[in-house]
Amino acid sequence: MSKVLPSVVIIEDKVTTTSRFGQTQTGSAAGTRWILDSSGIVVTNAHVVYQATNVKITLLDGRVFPAVSIQTDLNNDVAVIKIDATGLQAVTIGDSSILSLGQPVAAVGNSLDPGLRITSGVGKPSSRYLFLCDHESSNG
Repeated sequence: MSKVLPSVVIIEDKVTTTSRFGQTQTGSAAGTRWILDSSGIVVTNAHVVYQATNVKITLLDGRVFPAVSIQTDLNNDVAVIKIDATGLQAVTIGDSSILSLGQPVAAVGNSLDPGLRITSGVGKPSSRYLFLCDHESSNG
C-alpha cells in the first residue's frame, strides 16, 4: 500500500445540468482516482468531470490543485486531468494476466464521496479488469 497510496487523489467538482423541464440544477461530484504521470496527469472516469466546473484535485498530503485542463472520452468513460504540479508519485500499473487465483488484492479509493477507503480481498484472473498493484508485502 505504501507505493499506491501517494498516487491516489481525491477529485471534487461542481456539475450544472438542465432537467428535461428546463430547470437548472447544480450539484457536487466527488471520487478518488490516481496519478498516471509525475508531471501532474491524473486519470479518472469521464462521467466524474463531464461538464464540471471548479474541478479540484486533493493529494494525500493535503495539497489542493485546480484542474488546468480536462480531456474526456465519453465512449470509453475515461478522462485525463492536468494539474500544475511536478514530482508527483505516479501509480505503477500491474498486469492482471499474472494474477493468481487466491492472490491477495486491494482496492484503494471511493466513488461516492471524498473519503479514502481501502478494501482487500482475494483475486481471480480476469482480462476485464485493470489492477493497480503494490508489489510490497505488508502486515497491517
